[in-house]
Amino acid sequence: MSHKLNFVKSYILNALAFVFSYCMPVAGFFILGYALKKDLPQTRIYASCGILLAFLTQIVTRLV
Repeated sequence: MSHKLNFVKSYILNALAFVFSYCMPVAGFFILGYALKKDLPQTRIYASCGILLAFLTQIVTRLV
């Protein structure tokens, strides 16, 4: 049961990292820095993807 709760907690935290990184890229850089400091590889991926998606969305909306 504890393993299942850890998985759910990890999933929710990674989803929040992605959402905050997408909505506020500056906060995403802080989350990414924290993930690098604490050696959290999955959170690094989610935060990086959120930041990249935010910047790509800005670029595409400026071009259209």
